[in-house]
Amino acid sequence: MKTRIFLFFSIAVIFCFVLLQYLGEYHFYYIEQYQLFRFSDLFIKSEIFQINGLNNLITDFFLQFFGLHYVGAIFSSLCIGAIGILSVDVIRKTFNSSIFSCLMFLTSVAFIPLQLNNHFYLTGSFGFLTALVLINLFCCKEGAAYGYISLIVSVIFYVFFGPAAIFFSTVIFIARFKLPKSNRLLGIYLISPILILFVGIMLVRLGIVANLKLALTPALYYESLISAPIILYMPYIIVYLGFIFGLVFDRKTVVKSVIVKIVSVVCLIIFGTLFIAKDEMKNSLKEMRFKQLDYYTTKEDWNAIIENCRNGVDNFLYMNFLNLALLQEGKLGDEMFNYDQRGVISLWVPWNKESHVSTLLGEIALASGQTSMAQRMFFEGEVSLKSSISSRHLKQLIKISISKGEYEVANKYLLLLSQTLLYKDWVDKYRSIIEKEKLISQEKRMAFQEKVNLSQEKGSNYISNDSLRSDSLFNDEPFFEFNDIISQNEECDNKSVQFQGAYLLLKKDLNGFKKLIERYYGTPALTVLPKSFQEGVIAYSETDPDYWKTYGVENDCISRFNKFKSLIRKQRDNDSAANSSYKSFGNTFWFFYMFK
Repeated sequence: MKTRIFLFFSIAVIFCFVLLQYLGEYHFYYIEQYQLFRFSDLFIKSEIFQINGLNNLITDFFLQFFGLHYVGAIFSSLCIGAIGILSVDVIRKTFNSSIFSCLMFLTSVAFIPLQLNNHFYLTGSFGFLTALVLINLFCCKEGAAYGYISLIVSVIFYVFFGPAAIFFSTVIFIARFKLPKSNRLLGIYLISPILILFVGIMLVRLGIVANLKLALTPALYYESLISAPIILYMPYIIVYLGFIFGLVFDRKTVVKSVIVKIVSVVCLIIFGTLFIAKDEMKNSLKEMRFKQLDYYTTKEDWNAIIENCRNGVDNFLYMNFLNLALLQEGKLGDEMFNYDQRGVISLWVPWNKESHVSTLLGEIALASGQTSMAQRMFFEGEVSLKSSISSRHLKQLIKISISKGEYEVANKYLLLLSQTLLYKDWVDKYRSIIEKEKLISQEKRMAFQEKVNLSQEKGSNYISNDSLRSDSLFNDEPFFEFNDIISQNEECDNKSVQFQGAYLLLKKDLNGFKKLIERYYGTPALTVLPKSFQEGVIAYSETDPDYWKTYGVENDCISRFNKFKSLIRKQRDNDSAANSSYKSFGNTFWFFYMFK
């Protein structure tokens, strides 16, 4: 029997690993960066002294390794496999029958899509697994001593693992009906769920837990601002039904009609669970491409993003990733219209206060030279996480603080990261960078500051056109803060100007784009006009060919414009002008300006 159990467990784990690694590899990388397990007394005390605290602490400890290849899939597969085997084993031991084994394996099926759900916490899997271990230990034990021990264990389990304790206490109460009446001790075992119910109500009254749903149901293991899906409750329902059906079949007098009804219900549960799991899996997989692009962003693998989006993008968030990658590779001005741009939203999605959007906008702002906006976005992303801390946000805030000369602030963030296990090398690297930065001569810093002050006194620190600026964080547009002083880092300045130019072209603001070109062309930031910029120059100065030459428009671009202009004049009164010109000119700013 043990060999058979081990064989089934191994098959289940291998199957889950292959499935989760293939479908959800980037999910595990994604969720790792939004937690920070720290080896400090303050962190451990703050975690453990709350409802579900020990559960949080244990799962966060394992979660810190999910950034490593295969670890997330291995941990999740072991949990799911153990849940399936323990669910089967508790029914088999209680009723000496394997008739409901197939039903019990559905607990594992339900947890597979949950493991890939952004809003599901790993505490849900681990809490359920721990409850099954305790059920196997206490189920159908005879004697009052076990009853009192289970009572104590239930309360402690509730404090440290949350509502899974209610599942444990109610299941072992139901299982008492398997025993002879003289040995059931129903009164003792009924105290546990009643006591937990009372504790949960008191926690809500005291304001420790927000509401009874979080205090007493598995909803605690799911994002509280989002309605939990029914599949979250399916594993609990399946185990309850397994015990109820087991008690019914355990009776010696069971009429055939009852058997038929129960078998019918079992079949409905099986197909229902599979259908719901399939639907939830689809929902989870919809977000997987976003997580993949996000992972490439953290690794700065810009070519991988471009390659991923080469065959088309159907989401503005994905388009933001693509344009960020083009910007980082210095290709935004040349290749942006090779893709289906749909206005400014393709470059900068509106901020909606969600953490993943704040993080993405922070990355874009940082790449385009908007350091204050980037800092603000990473702060907002951190606030959205509520109780957890993001290692990714901290790392970016450290880089920004160093670039702004705020070394004490950077050191505070580094102190948090230094308390982790896997970021110590990164912390040492940036501490050495800070020390090197401090060695920069005071004279050079003062000289640079004098240039900045002089530029500000002249009133040329920002582009003057109002369309280029937004002082409000709640505006959909980015806030430009590019200095007139061109630093020695040409690559960085070029990215800033490319982003500004792309923004103005997508906004179809030709006046603002003209000011940008006349300000920066010929400087180290814009020595040569990218393809789309040349097309923009022609668009705002269509009747002045001499102006084109002055600002570096190439002959090939001029020739192509003449062909485009000729085609449009021929098709001016034709509704199919857009379709006829798309094949030859769909990747130009002129086509975007006229037809999108």
